[in-house]
Amino acid sequence: MPTQELCRTIERKHRDKLEQFKRAFMLDENVFDEDRPFGEYRPLNSGPFRSVSDKFAELTFGADRTVLSYIEEKPGLAGYKVTLSMAGHHRVMGTRVPLSVEETDAWLYAILGNEWAAHSYHGGAMTGVNENGGRGGLTTVYYMLFLTEDLQPMPRPDIPLGYDLVPVQPDTFTGG
Repeated sequence: MPTQELCRTIERKHRDKLEQFKRAFMLDENVFDEDRPFGEYRPLNSGPFRSVSDKFAELTFGADRTVLSYIEEKPGLAGYKVTLSMAGHHRVMGTRVPLSVEETDAWLYAILGNEWAAHSYHGGAMTGVNENGGRGGLTTVYYMLFLTEDLQPMPRPDIPLGYDLVPVQPDTFTGG
């Protein structure tokens, strides 16, 4: 199923719950900053949501918005970094399951909306462990978005992150 169609299906089934999730992690009271240090702050979570491409999978989401100057320890660095994680779970067994990029990109667009998602970056993924103790598929996927202080998308700041960010390809997806 093409990503646009996946996004439309997600929006049709989950629009209200996803909008509530986005509003919650974008509230100023939920920003990760010097007033909410690492030990006290926890990302907001939502789900489970039924996968739209795998009848046995569910997804859960975590999200946070952090002040760049605080998280990067660079006074004067303006703006925010939004991190969105998506984890796949077998809905019956409870084990981790791999997620397709097509589906996670569709969820990204459904959660953030076209404008923000088109400025997002793939932030990598964690590999799960299969039942034999070997490496499984990509079971947790990360996306990042950088915003100005007035919450407008901006390019990735020139800061070392310790990991690669790959822009989401908006030319291959125009939203639902």
